[in-house]
Amino acid sequence: MANNSLGVNISQPVIPVFQGNNYGVWSTKMKTLFISQDLWELVEKGYSEEGVTVEALRDYKKKDAKALFFIQQAVDDAIFSSQISAATKAKEAWDALKNGYQGTTRVLTVKLQTLRKQFESFRMKEGESIHDCSNNLMVIVNQMRTYGEQITDQKVVEKLLRSLTRKYESIVSAIEESKDLTVLTIDELLGSLQSHEDRHKSYEENEKAFQAKLKFPKENTTGHERSGNYIRGGYSYRGRRSGGGGGKSSDRQQRLVDGSQTPNYVWYMDSGSSSHMTANLEAFISLNSADDGEGKVDAQLYRSLVGSLLYLTISRPDILQATSLLSRFMQSPSKVHYGAAKRVLRYLKETCSYGLWYSNSGNFKLLGFSDSDWAGSVDDRKSTIGYLFMLGSNVISWFSKKQPSTALSSSEAEYMAITSAACQAVWLRRILADMKQHQKEATTIFCDN
Repeated sequence: MANNSLGVNISQPVIPVFQGNNYGVWSTKMKTLFISQDLWELVEKGYSEEGVTVEALRDYKKKDAKALFFIQQAVDDAIFSSQISAATKAKEAWDALKNGYQGTTRVLTVKLQTLRKQFESFRMKEGESIHDCSNNLMVIVNQMRTYGEQITDQKVVEKLLRSLTRKYESIVSAIEESKDLTVLTIDELLGSLQSHEDRHKSYEENEKAFQAKLKFPKENTTGHERSGNYIRGGYSYRGRRSGGGGGKSSDRQQRLVDGSQTPNYVWYMDSGSSSHMTANLEAFISLNSADDGEGKVDAQLYRSLVGSLLYLTISRPDILQATSLLSRFMQSPSKVHYGAAKRVLRYLKETCSYGLWYSNSGNFKLLGFSDSDWAGSVDDRKSTIGYLFMLGSNVISWFSKKQPSTALSSSEAEYMAITSAACQAVWLRRILADMKQHQKEATTIFCDN
């Protein structure tokens, strides 16, 4: 390879040119270049002409001129003329650019304060992916490191776990309980979170597929009903279809339609069993739809009643599941829903003497109990979970809610319920630790499967 008179490699990569923007990125690239040429210490600290031999001084000057040449080539003409044209040493030119575009020590302190505030207040946005969230956080971290802030990977990992949305609560709790955060790397954490995100997306796709409706083109009717079920590969005659028509099954066309359209005849699928499909809603045992054909009641009165019942669940966990179901129909309640709410009131009237008993004992072991149905809601086939936690023999926490996603099996529904209970257990253990009631053993969660 050819060298010029200054010893600069002619075939070297193109030097990054600084045009006044992104000084931190440019300075990092230049630092790497200086280190590769064994010039960084000279650029950063300079050299002294006193106490060195003539040969050593000549070598220093030669290297310094080489470094100064790199800096001059790495800025545009406007910055060269205004900032470093008068510099005779590499350190002078480097410090001039650093003070001009990064700031003095006092300015750096102010910038660091701003970045620290951004770091502490950083939160993942709704709908944001793990990839985008981690990139936004690392931009802040790298800027702070460029300004001299010492940020360990452990601090970044802990901050990322705290910043995630509620959708990632289960995986965050699992990582905190099973992993040692002092040795967990950022790449390992992002790999686990990305896998969880991919699984969550697949669940959402399956859920959308379960809620699909099938529409058939209108055919000539023959005045009678024909039974039939849509199966893979064609049309088999099981169940009942209202408004059936004649014609060969090979001439039938099936296509998925958007749920907002109104088909001439619609097939309803029981997602609890892939072979149950019918156009007759009465074929289902029950229907939780708010539009149940019954007369409507005063929505404000119904909401007031259910709100009072929800408030009462603070001390009456035995009505929690029933109240949770009633609260799903706040928008357009019918007489059926209002009658069910009054039935809860009649139950409360006959059980006024019921209550929670808290005994004075020295047992502070935390125990959990979890349960879930499967596809209990006919509307969307989602399951309802419930859990309860006891401190010794005293009940301290209870919860009942419809799961946010559809479980494809009873085992999956139970796993989702246990995951929610485990998250609550982690939170309770931390609360108890703050109250000096440390749980020395693992918390047992009993599952009714």
